[in-house]
Amino acid sequence: MKKWLGCLCAAAILLGGSASAYDMNTLAGRTLPPNFTYRAVPGQQELRFMGSTIPYTMGQLAVTMQKSNRFFSGYLIMTRLPVEMTGQMRRYFMLNPDQETWNGLIAFNRALLDPESSFRAGIRSVFLGLAEDIVGKERGKAVQVEISEIEPFRRLSSDANYLFTMGGKVTYSVDGLLFPMYTKVYFFLGNGGIETMALLTPDEGKAPLVYGIDDLARAAAKESFLGKTDYEELGVILARHQQYQEQQEKSEKVSPE
Repeated sequence: MKKWLGCLCAAAILLGGSASAYDMNTLAGRTLPPNFTYRAVPGQQELRFMGSTIPYTMGQLAVTMQKSNRFFSGYLIMTRLPVEMTGQMRRYFMLNPDQETWNGLIAFNRALLDPESSFRAGIRSVFLGLAEDIVGKERGKAVQVEISEIEPFRRLSSDANYLFTMGGKVTYSVDGLLFPMYTKVYFFLGNGGIETMALLTPDEGKAPLVYGIDDLARAAAKESFLGKTDYEELGVILARHQQYQEQQEKSEKVSPE
């Protein structure tokens, strides 16, 4: 269990493998209202985690509130989970989870909500690695990180059971100055594995961005799993996928005579 949680810690902060199966520029233009804009950061970015260099892609999501003439922005970070994690997490996307799956979800959330767990320590270490980008290189050398207001790992909603999400407040502290940030992470099945998308934005003014990324994550999940062609209701597709997976598992358990 500890090894599994350690791996999932990396996933929760969107540290994984290759680039996403969907084009975010096109998807954002088609999905978001006109007052939203998305601009990709060219190339892949890298972050050190537990001795490994992990690639990810990112871009800036922004919204202008016309009536108040206020501007809010944050970053989207996209990646795909490592191959070795796919089999462990795929069961969470079952429409009817079994008891073993529920037990795994409960154990994960207990570790996530425990401020003294090794899982939370791993999450803090990841955000410490991002500190220089958030508060500046000089300040980042003496920064402390506090994680609070945790949003447990769960399905996004009853009508979007193909999406899991988690989030929380990340407060950077340096020389008495506080930099409160907010992060929300999405997990969804793609043809190449489990994709992830995260929003990282200042805590103040997060609301319009969170509403926008909810819709964007739904669209990304559908396109990532089904491609750019027309699709039927995703719940129907996932039900067939689950049925096939269960049949495969049953056949693997049958011992030869």
